Amino acid sequence: MGMRLARGYGDDCLAVMVRDPYQIYIYWTLTEETKQKNAKIWAVGTEVVYQLRVLQTDPEAPERTTVEYQADLPPEATGWYISGLTPGRAYGVQLGVIDERGQFVAMLDSGVLQLPPVTIIELDEAERERRQGEALRATASTAVDVRRIAGGPAPVENDPFTKDEVAALNLDQPGYASDKRGTQA
Repeated sequence: MGMRLARGYGDDCLAVMVRDPYQIYIYWTLTEETKQKNAKIWAVGTEVVYQLRVLQTDPEAPERTTVEYQADLPPEATGWYISGLTPGRAYGVQLGVIDERGQFVAMLDSGVLQLPPVTIIELDEAERERRQGEALRATASTAVDVRRIAGGPAPVENDPFTKDEVAALNLDQPGYASDKRGTQA
């Protein structure tokens, strides 16, 4: 049997990873020493109830920080996904507890992270036509090369991927590209 990965590295840690412009993944570790100390100070009954808080912040105006999400965490949790965030905005994450006055007390803080924006590339007509022509030539050329390398069947009549037909399309002429817009993968 192989070696096991360590459950922790002896440090309290809170880290955040951007999954996409709308979602983050948060993970944390607390040392046994920290858990025992927190149990003495913050225990309600026999357990400490940890909370996770996501804050939207303006790095240039920290007073404009707002709580976007707050939830009690199951005792065994060490990671959490948060969805529905706003692309291009700055966020911070805190792990903490609620004190006897009902106030959130942060124990770990991620610092500020910036979600990537969602952008649409605006191209002028000539550039869009040039890119569509390049894509069509590359697709046609690749299909012919794949057939040749794989020893596949000879091109059939009206096959749009034969070299002669690609050449006959004269893809460099102005106005060739259609007005249909695709979505970027």
